[in-house]
Order: sequence, then C-alpha cells, then structure tokens
Amino acid sequence: MEAGDCLYIPRGWIHDAETIDEEPSLHVTVGLLTKTWADLMLEAVSEVALRTPAFRKSLPPNFMHKDASMEDMESYFEGLLESFRKEAKFGESFELFLLEFVRSRPAVVRGGVVSASEIIGDTDSFTKRQNVQFLIRETDKDCVVIAAGGELLFDLAIRPALEKIDAGDSVKLQDFSDLGNKQALDSLKRLIAFGLMTKTER
Repeated sequence: MEAGDCLYIPRGWIHDAETIDEEPSLHVTVGLLTKTWADLMLEAVSEVALRTPAFRKSLPPNFMHKDASMEDMESYFEGLLESFRKEAKFGESFELFLLEFVRSRPAVVRGGVVSASEIIGDTDSFTKRQNVQFLIRETDKDCVVIAAGGELLFDLAIRPALEKIDAGDSVKLQDFSDLGNKQALDSLKRLIAFGLMTKTER
C-alpha cells in the first residue's frame, strides 16, 4: 500500500499493519459497531434468567476439580437449553433490546434549551434532529417518548404529531392543536429542549 491508500477489511478478519521501510508511518483503523443476533440472544437469555430460578443456580462448588461430574453438569446445561427454547419470547426480548439501544445513545442537546426559549410563531416549522432516535410508547394515562437521556411524558393526544415527527415530516404548532394552545406550546418546547427536534432551515 502507498501513502493515502484505504483498504477495506471485512468484519472478523484479524489484521496487522507493518511498516516495510525506515520512514515513520501511521495507519488509522475505523470500524463500525453494529448490533448482532448474538447481542439479541444474550438479551433473551437475561430475560429468561430473571424469570427462571434454574438459570441463577450456582455451579457445583467443585466445578473446577477433576472429580466434578461433567455428565451431571452437561445434563443440567441441556435442561437449561430446553427451558430457554420454551420460555424465550422474541417480542419481549426485542422490545427490551430496542429500549436499551435508544437509552444508551449519546444525547444530542446542543442549542436545544436556547431554541426552546425563543418565540415560536404559527409559521415556524420543526423537524426531527438528524441522527436522533426515539421510541413512542403508551400507558393508560400518558404518551411516553423514550430517548437518550430519559423519558418524556405527554398527553395521549400528542401521538399523531409524534408519529409525524418520527417519520421525518416537518411539524408546526398547529399539529399539536389537539392539546390546547398552552399545552401544545409547552410540549413542542420540551421536545426542542430535549434535543429531539430542531427548527427547519428556511
């Protein structure tokens, strides 16, 4: 390779960079961290373990000794596998996986509080901040927005506006009109201050 070259190496391939002459050299490795099926399976195992005491049972005290019964431990292990097959629920595990992923993202709130303090007119439009993810969930009383940094509770009537925002569409104050004037303005300002929305550039 020559100076300035870029080499793509598929994930999982171990590599090592080595300089072949006497001049100083530097290489930079850039990787993309992805979520794998193994990550989801680990979440599923954790969820089953919380509900099933057999998974939380201690290994035999002598598991490292030569006289430990490998047959007994293997039989117990096989039993746990069978229990996992019966107890694991994709929907529950995937929901927890989503929640953990969104909550663990770095919060992007730069300029949010300042923007939320500005006067918002009827013609001002706002869009979802770039590269921000959030989830919309409901309880009996509230519409819940789950994002990096925590959760926000809103009146249930806000859901259509939130779904419009999540779809990438621009919204105006009138999209929150089902909440009433004051609550509509307060809700919009909270979304802006929390870093979920930004004013659309004209």
